[in-house]
Amino acid sequence: MLSNSPEPDTEEWAIHDFENWQEIKIDEHESIERIAELAELLQEHGKAFALYCEYYGNDSTASDFQEHYLGKYKDEEDFVYEMWEQDGRLKKLEELGIPAFYIDWKAIARDWFIDSYFSVEVGYEETHVFSRH
Repeated sequence: MLSNSPEPDTEEWAIHDFENWQEIKIDEHESIERIAELAELLQEHGKAFALYCEYYGNDSTASDFQEHYLGKYKDEEDFVYEMWEQDGRLKKLEELGIPAFYIDWKAIARDWFIDSYFSVEVGYEETHVFSRH
């Protein structure tokens, strides 16, 4: 790009405007390599990666994202329910004769999301969940 510039002895380039980066902030002098990496991650992971970058910053990597991203759920309560179902807690409660509708999913979600998880609600029944640790 610089070698084809109409200006002689051009040494610098800058980004002054960008669109369709889903809220990812591109620095004026961001490296081409980093822009390519961000574009690839956005194409692969979409809005979830953009949300992760918004929380952790643009220096987020693919491995960081994959380590912390837990998925898309209807809401925080749905996430807690799914986790309990996956690790067998719901089955154990049913064996004890305690139906799942006795559980206060909202209260459990509130406790879990105080320090272990964070979520971003982006639309109707679309919440992305990330671990904090």
